[in-house]
Formats: sequence, structure tokens, C-alpha cells
Amino acid sequence: MRKFFKSVNLHLSKKILDFENLSNSDKDYWSKLIVGYSQIKGLKTGYNFEMSRKGQHNKKLEMEDFLIIQSDGEIPELLSNIVVL
Repeated sequence: MRKFFKSVNLHLSKKILDFENLSNSDKDYWSKLIVGYSQIKGLKTGYNFEMSRKGQHNKKLEMEDFLIIQSDGEIPELLSNIVVL
């Protein structure tokens, strides 16, 4: 799952960087995904800041950890549809 969500994170990051080059219909779709992604990214930043402040650097999480948490109810379906690259 971590490998899958790491690739999802990479793909979303590329779409954000290339947002201005998307067609208007694609912008409508991707803008909604980017809003949700940005919220999760903010949670990650806040959580990791707090762990650093408390000196608990070993408890920091990566973006794929937050994506896994966010998709909790969908994990069985995702596992059945993942294509190993």
C-alpha cells in the first residue's frame, strides 16, 4: 500500500505543478482533488511539526501514511485493484 500511495502522491504533485497547462474541463476535476490533497498535506505538516517540537522525530509520518489513513474504508477495494508495476 505504501508503494501505491507513494506513486499517487507523486502523480498528484506533478498535476499540481502542471495545473496551468490543463484544459478547463480537467482543471475543474483536478482543482477538487487538489483541495483535498492540500488539506491532507496541511495535516501532515502540522503533525510532523508537533512531533519535532516534542522531540519525537521517529514518529514523523510521510504523505503516503496520511493517504493510507484517509482511505481506510477503501483499502480492501484498492488492494483488489492494484496493478503491480
